[in-house]
Amino acid sequence: MSQPHYLQASHSTPSHKPLPPNATLPQVLNMSHIIRHLGFGPHYPGQSNPLDGYVRIVDRRPHSYKYFLKVVPTEYYGRLGE
Repeated sequence: MSQPHYLQASHSTPSHKPLPPNATLPQVLNMSHIIRHLGFGPHYPGQSNPLDGYVRIVDRRPHSYKYFLKVVPTEYYGRLGE
């Protein structure tokens, strides 16, 4: 039976290096989370931030989440041109 092979990401180099044999990994890593608010710039009437209040509770392990973000420039003018 083969040994599990864990990789460690490094921010300084683009390569991945195996963890040393004596490295300890957490037995349980709970990725449950709540996004209370995610927004950019000042709030304007009718604004929608789709991830506000987003709740994810992990019910099985291992589990991970990925979010993709696209920032779109927006200009808001009120009825009086303000």
